[in-house]
Amino acid sequence: MSKVKTIKELPQLFARDGRPVAYIAGKVTGLPHEEVQMNFFKAEIKLERNNQVINPARIVHPECDWKEAMKICVSLLPKADLVVTLPNWKDSPGASWEVSIAGQLGIPVVSLDKL
Repeated sequence: MSKVKTIKELPQLFARDGRPVAYIAGKVTGLPHEEVQMNFFKAEIKLERNNQVINPARIVHPECDWKEAMKICVSLLPKADLVVTLPNWKDSPGASWEVSIAGQLGIPVVSLDKL
């Protein structure tokens, strides 16, 4: 079983429809899979009306190792117009890295709570 989806399985991420693309960044490692899914999907529901959403919880298999997951997530960041952080993002080395990279790429970062 493949632990990640291929780009061919994600055409919605690469076919812009005029809405900005929002990337969700939050804690994954160390949390139960169900909690991760709930956190990311609640954010996706809030964002999807006005944005196309890159939801890493939909893309990376839960059994994927951290390094492989981060390679995938970091490769998707340049597609985003906005990075939206979950409340727990500061507790995550991966999400902290995503926020740092977004800043270096000039991609605005906002808290989900502020939207």
